[in-house]
Amino acid sequence: MPFVPETPFEHLTDVFVDLLAHKRRAPTSIGTNWNHGNLNWACREIGKFITPAVSVAAYRHAIENQLPDPRTVRWGEQSRRLKDPGRRIFVLEHLLPVSDMIYRLEALGERASTAEIRAIIELYDLVWILRIEDDRLNQLRYRNRRPNDPLDAYRAAGILIQH
Repeated sequence: MPFVPETPFEHLTDVFVDLLAHKRRAPTSIGTNWNHGNLNWACREIGKFITPAVSVAAYRHAIENQLPDPRTVRWGEQSRRLKDPGRRIFVLEHLLPVSDMIYRLEALGERASTAEIRAIIELYDLVWILRIEDDRLNQLRYRNRRPNDPLDAYRAAGILIQH
């Protein structure tokens, strides 16, 4: 599992339960945009509790170029530590895209259980891949939506992941 050991799952789940409840109760003029933005922000913040995975190709590229193991690098450090100022080589990809995560959370409906919400949260993972691998995912139309098992998209693109 990619989550750091001290991940506060109960708190994370409660935040999503509250955000989804607020979205359902809010007037349409507020509920659609404002609450969607809050869900988007919350989904992205989960990354703070993740140790990223890496594709075999991205790991190999880093080692061959005497760069650090990408799993030890955060998105904000990419330019400096991975020597990739234009983000042309490496991409820190959401295994389950944020838009897909929001779609799945919203699709649970009003009676969503905390166990169902947690199951979606647990699909969250970050993966360092090469830009050319990201291009393959996009060509296969996996930019915003993934199969039920998000790893199936990576398998279809020929991308091997290691934690």
